[in-house]
Amino acid sequence: MTTVGLVLLNCGPSGPDLCEGDEAPMVLIGQGVGGAFVELEDAQEVTLSVAPQGGFGVPVVVQTQGLVAGDDVQSMVVLEPRQGAEILGTFETRAPLQCRSDGAGGNVVGVVVGFDPDRYRSNDDLLALDGQVVELHITVTDREGRVGVGVKPVTIRVGG
Repeated sequence: MTTVGLVLLNCGPSGPDLCEGDEAPMVLIGQGVGGAFVELEDAQEVTLSVAPQGGFGVPVVVQTQGLVAGDDVQSMVVLEPRQGAEILGTFETRAPLQCRSDGAGGNVVGVVVGFDPDRYRSNDDLLALDGQVVELHITVTDREGRVGVGVKPVTIRVGG
């Protein structure tokens, strides 16, 4: 007589190296260092930094809930600063969506919501942003195709 054993592997979105919350997909926009996350407040003053895609932008940490995250999980992230209906730049990138320490969602770190480097080429162009309220729009799509969107109005400060 032959005995056949059946082993069920947890390979779905809730696998051993993955995390996700049961909530509807949500994106929070903040800042932080070394895994810390502090959500930006509405109209909070932020300074510009060099953007990896060229030009300048606002460095952020993105915190998600309800999206699949894990050590080797990539997400699609669309970063756009907007003023009203006007899009001031668009950057799309694949970025790791790593589990948060509480296991209830993920974090994307090392991204910058950049202004169009062709439009904002000179210091004068950047200085025109000083004191302006701009909305940071961030869309994160996980590997399962679920989408979370975050919007945060901030006040741009150019220079020290």
